Amino acid sequence: MRNEFHRCVGDLARSKRTIIYLAIAVIIIIVASSLGYYYLYAARAGTIAVIYQSSPQTGRFVSVYPTQSNETSPNAIAVDSHGNVWFTLENESKLAELIPSNGTIHEYNIPGAGSGGTVTWGIAVENSKNLVWFTEQESNAVWSFDMTKYTFKKYPLHTTNALPFDIALDASGNVWFTELYANKIGEISSSGRLTETSIPMPGDIEPAGIAVDSAGKVWFTLAGANSIGSFYQGSFEYFNLSGQIYSPVGIAVDKNENVWITQHGPSLISEFNPSTNSFRSISTSVPPPPLNASLPYFVYVDSQGRVWINEHYGNSIAVLDPETGNMTEYKVPTHHTLAGDISGMLTMEISPYNGDPWFTEFFSGSVGTVNASEPLGLSLQINNQSSGGIEQIHIAKGGSATLGLSVNASETSPIELQGFTGNITGGLSYAFSPSAGAGSFRSNLTITASDSKSGVYFVTISASTSDLVVSRVVEVIVS
Repeated sequence: MRNEFHRCVGDLARSKRTIIYLAIAVIIIIVASSLGYYYLYAARAGTIAVIYQSSPQTGRFVSVYPTQSNETSPNAIAVDSHGNVWFTLENESKLAELIPSNGTIHEYNIPGAGSGGTVTWGIAVENSKNLVWFTEQESNAVWSFDMTKYTFKKYPLHTTNALPFDIALDASGNVWFTELYANKIGEISSSGRLTETSIPMPGDIEPAGIAVDSAGKVWFTLAGANSIGSFYQGSFEYFNLSGQIYSPVGIAVDKNENVWITQHGPSLISEFNPSTNSFRSISTSVPPPPLNASLPYFVYVDSQGRVWINEHYGNSIAVLDPETGNMTEYKVPTHHTLAGDISGMLTMEISPYNGDPWFTEFFSGSVGTVNASEPLGLSLQINNQSSGGIEQIHIAKGGSATLGLSVNASETSPIELQGFTGNITGGLSYAFSPSAGAGSFRSNLTITASDSKSGVYFVTISASTSDLVVSRVVEVIVS
């Protein structure tokens, strides 16, 4: 739902104006004392660095590093080439750096930040120049931070109330960003010149996510227009995907120049081939009521071609192998009961240092990472599968097909089976026999196309435990 995305962005911005700093200071003191933090204040070229030790809370798959308190509201995250993690603390108006090798966090005051805090969604590291770039709504600017001189530089936007949102770097050192409220994309050239370009499309199109492909073409989602666009050598091109996507937010380009998009409301991740106009949508698993949606935000493609997303309501980091159709969703153990029993996992990025995914937890005041090399101890197989790729099934309109499934688990914890349709308009139904088990077991899945239109559907078959979801994607052709 586009309104859910728009409301979420707006609510987070408005919440900065209701902070009671005295209460936050008390919480910080209490939490710091209980966790044994130590503080160092160092004057570095006019910027005060707060340095303290964060003791990670480590689980089987997920490690979480607390900041000073659960009220700091970390948002926007990036990792430099040394593996150090950069993120903003919105309620503290600071840029922070976590050094995972020793658990040290450095915090730098963003100069001139307003009393209402900061609002940052996009951050990126330009390693060749030792710069951290980030967008900031309250100052209506894009900022850079020099990692060697410890100094900030502000690039005020020409358009008022633009809401600079996501940010990306190209191979030439140019910085690109979207302006969600202004319907523009912006660029800060490698020489420091800032330009803003209106997207020539009518209506409240809400440019959100942004990415740059290997040729230097800039891609962006249009959350308000249910479309995506590109900008290259001064010209715009649009790809009208109305009816196929809804509330697109994150965007990434893989090594084959395919474009990956998150669909925030429908809980989908989609692949679009601009050369052939081919399109497919794959569903994540969907949490039960009252959430009823995973709300994927941002998307990244790693060096192996795997696609990573963060699920806001799903409280999970998901990774999809597009070739095999295998998907794993790592459930984050942090929960905040007043925020819907989720951690507020709003942003993520893949580390260029070791390929680990990192994420922020807006409601818990922490940042975390997933150990994706840990053996899962859980797998889901389709019996008698014809190939190692995505299985293809043909169903006559109004008919059904049955698949044999094998769940293999190294533990005897409860496992639930579910099916999800990767299209905005569904029409498929799923019946498992049995639908749950403990440890390893077999099940039959009957997929029925009683009210389905003719066409191609991508179905996600999931096996879920308390800390993990493993899925297989199958292609169902209804004719």
